[in-house]
Amino acid sequence: MKEELITFKTAILAKEKGFEFDAEAYYNQLYYITVDCCEFGLGGLITGNKSDEYCTSEVASAPTQSLLQKWLLEKHNTLVYVTTDWVSFQCWISTPDTGICEVINTKRNFEYFGWYGDAFEAGLKEALKLIR
Repeated sequence: MKEELITFKTAILAKEKGFEFDAEAYYNQLYYITVDCCEFGLGGLITGNKSDEYCTSEVASAPTQSLLQKWLLEKHNTLVYVTTDWVSFQCWISTPDTGICEVINTKRNFEYFGWYGDAFEAGLKEALKLIR
């Protein structure tokens, strides 16, 4: 089982909210994930050239979803978790200010998520938006 990295948009939002960790991966200005100067895009490995100008142009760290979840809990007392009824997934956010609120999805059309990672990502993004 492999840990999922947060998406580029979530990484930028996390950085704006103060998330700055030395992660194993970073998004660069081309939205590629850079790991030890090797870039990965949707099609896999793109380049391993250490002289590549994008190798040093880190835009935001690309941590795993669980690392961002831990940071939200420890730094902002915000718990993000996913539940399932074995058919679909729901993401929940719990904060001292708001209590527990259900995150259905970003479209707000009351459909459940079909995949755990999508539900978790949406919850992380919504939790970051609650940080002032």
